[in-house]
Amino acid sequence: MCARVDHQFGLIVDALKEALTGISLYEAQNNRSHNYLWSLYIAASVHLEKGNLAEAETLANKGIDTNPDHLDSHYILAAIAFRRKNRLQFENRMNEYGLHRINIVE
Repeated sequence: MCARVDHQFGLIVDALKEALTGISLYEAQNNRSHNYLWSLYIAASVHLEKGNLAEAETLANKGIDTNPDHLDSHYILAAIAFRRKNRLQFENRMNEYGLHRINIVE
């Protein structure tokens, strides 16, 4: 069991390093493609998993600044509000998430 946990932690650390490298490269080239958004989501997810809520929030907000309809960024912000036990912000974020999902499906 301990080896499995160590392996999973190693994968998370590797994913964060790769995502941050990708973010830096995309920003240096002023490239805001879907891959940039995906890198932001991966890094934000890892920070969320590790409890680094402020860093996860910063990354998710970059995603929304890049694309206001980016569902993954809205999801991360809702998860952060939930972890902070901020019900009003959680509900607002989930509403934003839901509205963007509906707009994409229609």
